[in-house]
Amino acid sequence: MAIPKTLRKIDVNKAETLIRKHTLAGTGAYEYPGECGDFVYQDGRGYWLIRNSFGTYETGKVSM
Repeated sequence: MAIPKTLRKIDVNKAETLIRKHTLAGTGAYEYPGECGDFVYQDGRGYWLIRNSFGTYETGKVSM
């Protein structure tokens, strides 16, 4: 389970674009099968997550 250091709100369109981009690139995945749980991805600055809480998206850097 990914634990974020902090969370902040992110625009729905931006969140969905990031999820699509990192899924296609193979640099991100959902924690559980069937697109459940947090979406965790890696970029040049480290690991990040995107969390969908009832239609509101949040993002934050993951503590590793």
